[in-house]
Amino acid sequence: MKEEISASKRTLTDALAGAAAGMFSRTVFAPIDRVKLLIQLRGSIIPKSSSSSVSDGGQQHQQHYNKSPMQIFRGIIQKEGLLSLWRGNTPTIIIEGGATALNFVFLNWFKLASLNVLTSLEVRYPSLRQDNGGDRTRRLLQSFVSGGLAGATTISFLYPLGFMRTRLATDVGTKGERLYPAGMRDVLVLH
Repeated sequence: MKEEISASKRTLTDALAGAAAGMFSRTVFAPIDRVKLLIQLRGSIIPKSSSSSVSDGGQQHQQHYNKSPMQIFRGIIQKEGLLSLWRGNTPTIIIEGGATALNFVFLNWFKLASLNVLTSLEVRYPSLRQDNGGDRTRRLLQSFVSGGLAGATTISFLYPLGFMRTRLATDVGTKGERLYPAGMRDVLVLH
């Protein structure tokens, strides 16, 4: 019993440490991620500001983001300020921590749920029977199925946050020019 509690505590500690490390690394690399997103989505970013009017087709805006990554990085700092490099990082941190926690919960839940399925499959596939040496195959199949289902379920839950992250990271301009000046709240209200 004591070993079981100790193993559960160790697993929880590992999950929390992994989540914290993931959130820290995502925050450190958030500026690079924002520049990457701006480069990837530069053709679809439409600024709200009047400086890129409809009559010029957003040419000023496109010229600003059709540069090298370093030029875009410097341009963001000059035009939007240093902290704007982390725009969209809050949903990223929630995704990182949430993914770790949800994967942890769903993996265990799907492993328990898959036991009944595997037991019923033993009739059809005798190689899965434990007495037939199928214990290793059974564990491998259980881990594969449980991990895949846990990952898919987690992504389904966290997809809206990924959408929000992309919207915020590609929201360019200063406070008055941005489409989502209030951040996450504006994305939720407008979409």
